Amino acid sequence: SARDLNIVQIRIDDTSTPGFLQQTELMETFDISQAIVIPSMKDPENTKMEVGRAAADLLQAKVSDGMRMGITWGSTIYHVVNQFSPKPLKNAAVYQLMGGTGAREPNTDGREQTQSIANKLNSKSYILQAPLIVQSKQLRNLLLKEPVISQTLTEAEQVDLAITGLGTNDPVDCNLLKIGHFSKANCRELQKKGAVGDLCGWHLN
Repeated sequence: SARDLNIVQIRIDDTSTPGFLQQTELMETFDISQAIVIPSMKDPENTKMEVGRAAADLLQAKVSDGMRMGITWGSTIYHVVNQFSPKPLKNAAVYQLMGGTGAREPNTDGREQTQSIANKLNSKSYILQAPLIVQSKQLRNLLLKEPVISQTLTEAEQVDLAITGLGTNDPVDCNLLKIGHFSKANCRELQKKGAVGDLCGWHLN
């Protein structure tokens, strides 16, 4: 049927729901033009799927020929990419915004996400050939001097649109803990310092 082929979509928009009020409050508080609030479900994975669906629908309305897009990593981002069904674009490019995690679930790693969405858009992909976390600041600085890495990061700063999730430092749900880059002690230390989560690897208070 047309609905199965994603030609026709049926959706009910109820402007009287608490979600609509929260959307309005978010837009007014942070001075943004659009916000979408998704109700939480009992199963966190189902919540991620619904967030991914809403984000994929929004993304399909935003992409256009010649656009430069950036993408990070994570389980929610995976659901965005998985439910994204765009038309191929001309002269588009997709950049990996964060280093590789070596995730035990390869589908959630930034490299896989970048390549997957680039394939769907029939666009070029630019992979960041570096790990997300290294053992020392000195090694980090050396990697940033590598021409291929430096060029990719410089071009990634010019993206028109970025697809990123918000990570948490809660030991129960922290993805960096799940894939072995963090310990519970690392999470608690960050929480004590006021860091409630991360965006593109930068911890936020």
